[in-house]
Amino acid sequence: MKKAFYFLIFSATALFLFSLTSQALAAEIILKKGRTLQAKVVEITPKNIKLDIEGVELTYAFDEIQSVNGIEDFNQAKLTELSKLGHEYIDQKKSAEALAIFKKIEELDPSDSHIVSGLSKALCGLKQHPESIPYILKEIKMNPDNANAHSRLGNAYRHNHDPEMVKKALTEYEKAIELEGPTAANQFDLGLTYRVANEEDKAASCFEEAIKLGPAKSRYFMNLGYSYLSLGKNQEAIAALQTILDKFNDHHANAYNGLSKAYAALGQSAKAAEYERKAKESGYRPRNCKTCFQF
Repeated sequence: MKKAFYFLIFSATALFLFSLTSQALAAEIILKKGRTLQAKVVEITPKNIKLDIEGVELTYAFDEIQSVNGIEDFNQAKLTELSKLGHEYIDQKKSAEALAIFKKIEELDPSDSHIVSGLSKALCGLKQHPESIPYILKEIKMNPDNANAHSRLGNAYRHNHDPEMVKKALTEYEKAIELEGPTAANQFDLGLTYRVANEEDKAASCFEEAIKLGPAKSRYFMNLGYSYLSLGKNQEAIAALQTILDKFNDHHANAYNGLSKAYAALGQSAKAAEYERKAKESGYRPRNCKTCFQF
């Protein structure tokens, strides 16, 4: 049953990627004379737009057009402006707003790497990882040396939690590290993937490296602490989790919970109970997920 499920995922992804590359997405063009056209955009120049309407190519000057996909006063500069705005939304963590923009302009210039990367980043931001994979693959095809795209593809594969997909994720992170060298971000992502693969020793090494490369973040110490817990390194776990309480202003509930587990494992029941109480007071919610501490 599980194999059949993943087969469906792979099939759907392959079909979606095929549709991106082989099927024309129609844009809606409304002319000032009132006519509405459904057409594939062939080319956009500073002065006009060339369309493919059922195999027939027609060219319209922008002053003949009322709107393209609902975009008034459409022209080449407007397309660039919208793409830039979409990426600004991504930087501001407004993934839904970014996706709405990129979906609106997707078929207008599908060969524009900025639009393709915008779609993939927006979908990743919304945690729509299976949907993001075809776009990231297309992005990498356009630019094989894009380390960030390889990392995002690794993230998308990892979220499937299927062993074969996790292997593919590790390959993508290795490619990213080969291209840009080790960074705190790619070491953290690699560590999360090793956690999913139940290789906690490798995961801990990655989190330690992420902390060294810095700037250190609370999630680095959180995952390091929980990897240490899985390895039975309770004193090391306490040190990592205590750092969160001492240096950061977030995620204390999970840190308290980890400390409770570490002290319980060391037989210090009073401290374990104290941190368990603090975890509950801080709103701790149990999670059965090895990549829940990605925040």
